[in-house]
Amino acid sequence: MKKNYINGRYGLDSFSKFLLIASAVLVLIKSYPAAVVFAGYGIFRILSKDFQKRQREEMGYKNFVGTLKYRLSGLSYKISKKLNWGIFDRIKSSYNKALRKAAHNKNYKIVKCPQCKQKLRLPKNKGNLVVTCKTCKHEFKKRT
Repeated sequence: MKKNYINGRYGLDSFSKFLLIASAVLVLIKSYPAAVVFAGYGIFRILSKDFQKRQREEMGYKNFVGTLKYRLSGLSYKISKKLNWGIFDRIKSSYNKALRKAAHNKNYKIVKCPQCKQKLRLPKNKGNLVVTCKTCKHEFKKRT
């Protein structure tokens, strides 16, 4: 028997790895005929002496995988956008609401009418004001 049996052979590449891993997965799911075909073709590729054909197969495999990754990434982006749109929209609106409230609190003071409990907005730093409630027409004094 020859010592350097693997010399001059194509060897292991990504397509051969895929075929061998796929055959192992097929064995785990008990699809033995398909596993034998995948493993046999993977070993055939590793031991082949026809470099040009194996390289063409490898390029076809890489093109297919690249196209598949590109399409799946676009699909996953669309799915994630549809699923998370409501979440991001709610977070954004609550953040904007907090910003508006902070700006509002800086310039105005909110007080309640002592009679009808209606909330009224008064400008800050204007001293003592006589306030008339728009709902019940009650007048009261309030310091801002």
